[in-house]
Amino acid sequence: MKLLRTLRIRTLFFIAACMATAHVHAADAYHEFVADIYLLQSHQLRNPTTAIAYADGKNGELLKSVLTPARFMPQLEYYFKTIARSNDKSLPNLIQAIKPVIDRYDAAFKANPKKYEAEYLDGIEDSVNILIGSNKLLEQSANAQAPASATDEQKKIAEAAEKMRSNVKSMSAAVTRNLAETLRKRADNGEFSAEGTKRVLALANKLQPK
Repeated sequence: MKLLRTLRIRTLFFIAACMATAHVHAADAYHEFVADIYLLQSHQLRNPTTAIAYADGKNGELLKSVLTPARFMPQLEYYFKTIARSNDKSLPNLIQAIKPVIDRYDAAFKANPKKYEAEYLDGIEDSVNILIGSNKLLEQSANAQAPASATDEQKKIAEAAEKMRSNVKSMSAAVTRNLAETLRKRADNGEFSAEGTKRVLALANKLQPK
């Protein structure tokens, strides 16, 4: 019996150690990803007039590693999970870091759709995932209700906070709906290749299922 108890304790310690190690690896991967975004930006600054494309050698590979949803999504999930459970001011803001990159390929696609469609579509998918993640975070956030023992001033503050939360949710829902409608219209207008159109419509349905 004592041996069984000892084995259970050791197993719990092993699981805890594995979880801690996994968290450290996730944090390392997150900070490495944000560093890659800043590295990409530094390379882009050397040639500000022409946006880097996926076909541009090592710079293109770096760009793809930053924009590709397969790598971006796990880091976005880590960011949302971390800010949901703590107010860690030291955590780099992934959304702020990636926004200039996404904006750059929005402009690049408008100027040269054939050259930059792949980069632009990856940026759109990242934006869709950011919006969906933000909406989930809003849904999970607790209502700002004051306790029964609260003063009148505390109750007013809680009511104002809850009203702001409700307004943000409404605005986010409107943005989600408008983006889905815009993507469908652009697909219908033939702005993308055949494969690009399929992908855009899938993203629109992910935002707002038909």
